[in-house]
Amino acid sequence: MADGLFRGRSGKPRRRAEVGTGARLMENLEGRVLLSGGGGGGGGGTVTTLPAPAIPPGTFDGIGSGPTYIRESFGFAQGTRYKQNGDIKQVFTHTNINGIRAEFPNNKTETWVGPPETTGGQEWDFAVVGPADPYEPYTPLQGDGTTYTDGNLFLNGANFLDGTPDQRPNALLPFAAPTTSAYTVSGDSVGFFGKTAIGFTTSGSVNKNFETNGQAWLEINSMANFPAGGGTYIDTWEFHTGGLTGPSTSGTFNQDATAFNRLAVSYDPVNRVATASVNGVVVASVPYVLSGAVKYVGVEGSWNANVDNFAVQTGAITPPPTEPAPTSSTTSTSTTFGTAAITSDLLTSPGSVLA
Repeated sequence: MADGLFRGRSGKPRRRAEVGTGARLMENLEGRVLLSGGGGGGGGGTVTTLPAPAIPPGTFDGIGSGPTYIRESFGFAQGTRYKQNGDIKQVFTHTNINGIRAEFPNNKTETWVGPPETTGGQEWDFAVVGPADPYEPYTPLQGDGTTYTDGNLFLNGANFLDGTPDQRPNALLPFAAPTTSAYTVSGDSVGFFGKTAIGFTTSGSVNKNFETNGQAWLEINSMANFPAGGGTYIDTWEFHTGGLTGPSTSGTFNQDATAFNRLAVSYDPVNRVATASVNGVVVASVPYVLSGAVKYVGVEGSWNANVDNFAVQTGAITPPPTEPAPTSSTTSTSTTFGTAAITSDLLTSPGSVLA
């Protein structure tokens, strides 16, 4: 156990079958709790009718017409979600997102694509985080009629301590981006030990997609908040276009006071501008001509990446107005960067890593 973190694994998070019926792991970081494990179990030949998820029936195929194209809270408080074919699937913490329909528009086209469930594999799974994301609008998927539980998407990633190769898995949704109007993807991410990226891509590849095929993508790195990451508490962001070959920029940011950092990336195909913001502050806006048609939108990450309140909407991030040039030739400026500290001895003992 490390600083309020209860461990029950070696290298990879244990599924319910590994920790025993009814068991669940509870992980705590500065008052924020992530629940993992849970679920599973079956009875000898008993047939159980699963309740339908609290999602309005899909009435069309493909993305929405706007202003919201896609929306996902990753909620599963009732214990079920829809599979691509419309069947109801039992969902618990650590259930793989691959093959699950997006909350909106809830149709077969908008189904999450990611690495499949494999023993020891790196994949994106459902998880629970608390306190709840204050930036996320209410959705019935997060409630069970009596309580509100915030689900999110959490990477069951590589083990940083034992040198496991990082596959940088992706979770993607089909997105045939409009060619005559701007669009924006957004999501919230807690600063656990890891890197979380959101963006647009031409490819459906489910590992290291953005580096090669990402047309515009933003990544935040919160590893410095932990001893294994240097303990400097200087959180950084990188914004890339054209994979890693187009215009790129980077900088530092302050962790949001709620611990939910808001990421957003937009592309304007008319003015050919890619823009990114972190916690409501525009951090980058670069001219960029797409090298291919945007076909997918989603998330990529390393170690303990996570995302909540995921959405794709119409419109672009608006950069701040250009400031007039200084009139004095002797003007000088200095900038101090800082970040809200997240303290933990989470990674000071071997085998102790967030799930």
